[in-house]
Parts: sequence; structure tokens; C-alpha cells
Amino acid sequence: MGGKVTTKNKPAKALEVGRTPRVNLMPPEEVEERGRKALRMRWAKVFVALALVFAVVAFLGLNWTIQADGQRVAAEQELVQLKAQLAGYAEVSQVQADVANLEKRRPAAMTSSGIR
Repeated sequence: MGGKVTTKNKPAKALEVGRTPRVNLMPPEEVEERGRKALRMRWAKVFVALALVFAVVAFLGLNWTIQADGQRVAAEQELVQLKAQLAGYAEVSQVQADVANLEKRRPAAMTSSGIR
């Protein structure tokens, strides 16, 4: 004999000398059912892990969106303030244009009025 014990369908593991003999008395249907149950549990754990990863990614994405929206609102408020300041200086550019226009006309006005 070759040292292996076989059953109807599957060859058994080789006998190991010096170890306590073990016998599997569970019916093959029970072994298969337990295997299917273990497989279902593995898939359930994978599903839960993926759901957890999805939830974390969704939370981080939502948090990032909220922060970006807050930064956008702050930038828009700053833009409004800068435009208000710029509107206050619009009069300065008008005065500078008037001064330049008057300086350009000054020589003609001095010569026509007789002032030298």
C-alpha cells in the first residue's frame, strides 16, 4: 500500500506517522454547507469593507466640497470689497484725466489771453 487512504470521490491526505489519528465524521453535505457559509461570510465582510470605504470617500469628498465652497464665498466677499475700494478710486482717475486735459490746454489759454 502506498500510504494513502482514499474514499469514494476524493483521495485522502497521506497518513502521518507519529501523530494522533483523526477521523472526520461530518457528512459531506455539512462540510459543503459550512464552506458555503464561510464563503458568504467572506463576501459579506468584503461588502461591508467596500461600503465603509465608500462612506469614508463620500464623507471626505463632501467635506472637501464644503471647504471649497467656503473658500469661494470668502473670495467673492473679498472681491466685492476690492471692487468697492476701486469704485472709491474711480474719482481719482477722473481727476487725473481732467488735470492732464487742463495742462494740455494751458499753453493755448495763456497765449490767447495775453499772459506770458
